[in-house]
Amino acid sequence: MRRLTSTFVALVACVATIGATQTAPSAAAPAPAAAATPESLVKSTGLAILSPHHLRALSVADRDAAMSRMVDDLRLFRVQTVRLEFAIRSDEDVAATLETLYRPLLSKLAAANIKVIALLDFSLVESGVINDPYRKRTYVDQFEVEWCDNPVICHGSPLAPNTSYARYGPVTTFMDKWLSRALITIGTFRDSITAVEILNEANKTVGQGYYLPPDVCGRLVAKLHYYCKVNETAPCYGKTLITVGMHPATDDPGEAELAPIPPSNCKAGQTGMLQRNNDTCYIDLLYRSPAYTQFREQHARYPGDAFGYHPYPWAINGDYDTSDNTLDDLLDLMLGRYAEVRAKLNEWDPGKYIWLTEAGFDGTYQVADPAPAPGVSRADYSQVVQEQFIIKLHHRFFALTGTARPYMLVYYRYHDYINVAEGHLNIYGLVVHRSRDDDPHDSHDDWDHSTDFTQPPDYKRDVVCTYIEVRRPPSRPPYCLGT
Repeated sequence: MRRLTSTFVALVACVATIGATQTAPSAAAPAPAAAATPESLVKSTGLAILSPHHLRALSVADRDAAMSRMVDDLRLFRVQTVRLEFAIRSDEDVAATLETLYRPLLSKLAAANIKVIALLDFSLVESGVINDPYRKRTYVDQFEVEWCDNPVICHGSPLAPNTSYARYGPVTTFMDKWLSRALITIGTFRDSITAVEILNEANKTVGQGYYLPPDVCGRLVAKLHYYCKVNETAPCYGKTLITVGMHPATDDPGEAELAPIPPSNCKAGQTGMLQRNNDTCYIDLLYRSPAYTQFREQHARYPGDAFGYHPYPWAINGDYDTSDNTLDDLLDLMLGRYAEVRAKLNEWDPGKYIWLTEAGFDGTYQVADPAPAPGVSRADYSQVVQEQFIIKLHHRFFALTGTARPYMLVYYRYHDYINVAEGHLNIYGLVVHRSRDDDPHDSHDDWDHSTDFTQPPDYKRDVVCTYIEVRRPPSRPPYCLGT
């Protein structure tokens, strides 16, 4: 049990004062939103959760138990909206996988009155339509160009045969399959899904500096909007379509062989090329794309209902060493870049709100203030930093008004991911899944063992209560009010 400390209360008051003075970027927007009430802030926040896709190794009974535990935690955390990725292997029957793998969790979330933001990423067609070891690089290529069986890029028309989605430009076999699966997924869970995020960080470079070209992304967004939402019988009717889930991408230069392109705001990358994949440049190119232009001509609006953004500070300044920065420095960086993105979006689509579909802090990062104290473990120190980050993040972003204020802030995330063999150490989680090899009686937050999702969460981190409290729910769980 954990008692909220006077230090926490004082920090909340201090950050609230700082946040209240935050200057918002100008925007052609509706009347400014009212100050957040306890209930409205809860409704404006969400949590990225563990997908059943990562629990495939469990038996049906064990997977059901794991999902029940997670939903119980979501109730405890006073979460009303979650972001959930739907991943389906290329050779699987879509309807069967949705029923056996995802239906149990969606039913539990519905019973808890928790809404779902469905993330439909490249992995909606896991492994693509060919077997290629480059994985996500393959996804990007297959969205753009049709593949031969060898596999070598075909030089003929990239239009897939007999496609049902011919509007707004060419369709590859992969794009055709992705769109079909998207429509089936949304239609299957239309009563639970409140919003759909179209791809995750499509502008982030993968492999050898390759990312989804803006005109290809524009085709996909326009097609899904049209075939999913144009009429009242479509499965997306009444749901919010969130575009891209954009990465700042100012930390990498894009593909070197691409020719420079016109928009003057596309900054020079590390190779000296114009950086066409960073957030503001990608927005320009997305809205200039033929599909976006044609969609606007036909419907007097651009496709998509909202814009997704992931303001990770180390991806904004291109420096993954944050030890010289205070947390306030990093929040200033996040708010500054967010204002630039908001201003760029205002040039094209001023009434469109931004959803922060990922916002979190990796506990492996060190900052100058709060600085690590002698004798304090890295795991304990990370909790101090993450606790303060959660407070400052929510207060400063929700101090903004009008369309400058994010419509939704999804905290990243429910769980960690550690893979010692592959060198992955992502300490974002509110809960800890220990390895089987770890001592279940040891209370130390051990980062030296890989995450084991076959085991239940061993414990909740102290930041859980901070995450609950900063969102000011109408009632606090006894878990955080113990003595």
